[in-house]
Amino acid sequence: MLPGGPLLNAYRGQTGRDGQLALPGLLFLGDAVATTTPMFGRGVATTLLQAQQLFRLIDEHGDDADAIGKSFDAWSTEQIKPWVDDHIRMDESTRRRWAGENLDLSEALPSDRILAAAEADPGIRAAISGYLAMTAPPASLLAVEPRARSLYASGWRPSVAPGPSRSELSEIVRLAMHTSREPTSAQPRVSSDRSSRKARVDSGPQGPKRKMLGRTRRTEEAGKSQTRNAGIRARRRWTVNHLRIYIEMLGTESGGAVRSIGACHGCVGASPATCRVTRECASK
Repeated sequence: MLPGGPLLNAYRGQTGRDGQLALPGLLFLGDAVATTTPMFGRGVATTLLQAQQLFRLIDEHGDDADAIGKSFDAWSTEQIKPWVDDHIRMDESTRRRWAGENLDLSEALPSDRILAAAEADPGIRAAISGYLAMTAPPASLLAVEPRARSLYASGWRPSVAPGPSRSELSEIVRLAMHTSREPTSAQPRVSSDRSSRKARVDSGPQGPKRKMLGRTRRTEEAGKSQTRNAGIRARRRWTVNHLRIYIEMLGTESGGAVRSIGACHGCVGASPATCRVTRECASK
């Protein structure tokens, strides 16, 4: 399983293509309505908001399923869909930056870039609390978007988050790629008395059968060990692949100063936006 993915930003209302409720009396909530990439962890929050509004509508409309469904759909379009659209804009901007493009100041700044600008502008910092707590919609950031735009236009960029250096990441990958031997448990020493008893048993009428059973058990144990080791190697390869992606992202995010130390599918030097890893590893 690929942790956290492949999650997509998606919104689905209560109605079908004809604009009518899919099924009066059946309501979609939570991930059935909205999913977003887990950058802010908003899935639980949007689900609780939906549940809270649904209870209000049930109190208001009683057993009128049609009225409840249509009112809930209208509310979700107004209150929940903007959060999905917000994530779509942020993710697209992030994808472009990872591909080596500069921040496009000719377009409206995505929310995460406005939040980052609060690092240098206290006036922005004071206006983003409602957005972060989801008590104010994404549109609430439009009031400080011009201030953030002016800041970026001056050449300012957010400071790089603390983390491992390139050499440290390289060492992590090197260690992950190193194939270590499975620890072998020490074999217990067999006393001479036990050895002599085993020799007497093996020489008896049941000796050949006992030897065959012993070989069968050892073969089974060897097969289990090989399967376990194959799983460990597969997990190690998966970890190495995604560490390499992270190194590449680190390089493009910081202006391309860091280059990939390798590629896991033969695409050396490719950016995360074009590297096959980002597409192929989802199926592994």
